[in-house]
Formats: sequence, structure tokens, C-alpha cells
Amino acid sequence: MMDEKTMVVALTVGELTHKIREVVQAELAQNQENNYHFPRKKAYAFGYQGIADTFGVSRISAYRILRSGIIDGAISQVNRQIVLDVEKALEITSKQRKNKKIV
Repeated sequence: MMDEKTMVVALTVGELTHKIREVVQAELAQNQENNYHFPRKKAYAFGYQGIADTFGVSRISAYRILRSGIIDGAISQVNRQIVLDVEKALEITSKQRKNKKIV
């Protein structure tokens, strides 16, 4: 039988994992009741290579995308450092794809 004074060393692996599961499930249930949502960490890409990786294109195409002004709302630039807010850029491009008629 476990109580608060039981030493972890005295527990078997099975007992320890069972207790951990109970605690985690109780915390998750409490968070769901409170409608608590963990904030997502912002994703950023840096430079032409970051833009290229985000959209799955070459660096030349990333340069063209940047210069076209399509994703200006998601770009910030300080001196020579280009920073892309990935989530915002994908949102902007998905809206443009919906509005554009593909023949």
C-alpha cells in the first residue's frame, strides 16, 4: 500500500508507472474542466533558407516569393536578418490559394 511517506526506492517499476499515470490523468482532466489550453510556441524561420524550407522550394524561389510581396505581413527584417513568422506566412498563402482560381 502506498501513502505519501512511501519512498520511491521501495516501489516497483509497475507501481511507480501506475502512480505517475494516475497523477497525469488527474491533471489532464482538471485542465480540460478548466478549458485550459497550452499556448503554442511561435515558429520562426530565418533567412532565405528558412523561407525555402517552409514552402519546400529552392532558395532562388524563396527570394522570388520574398520580393513578390506575397508574404510581407509575415516578414520582419532588421538590417540583414530576415525573420519569417511561419504560421502567419502559411495562413496568408492558404488564403491566396483559396481566392485564386486555378484553371
